[in-house]
Amino acid sequence: SAESGDDTERLSFEDAVLEFTGCMRDNGVDMPDPDFSSGMIDLGDIGEAEFETADAACKHHLARLGLNEVEAP
Repeated sequence: SAESGDDTERLSFEDAVLEFTGCMRDNGVDMPDPDFSSGMIDLGDIGEAEFETADAACKHHLARLGLNEVEAP
């Protein structure tokens, strides 16, 4: 059904974002898992250079969703 497809897409999105945030933490960025109810990802209080380094290592998790860029804080 269409609902189950929507659920699968939502879970794939959430999985990819959780993998991204976990990867960012593994690369030195102290950021919490996202609040999916608000649609926001809290990038924490980090410098641009720190963000760029971690993002370069982790952006492949979001690329599969068609998201190629995350704005530096």
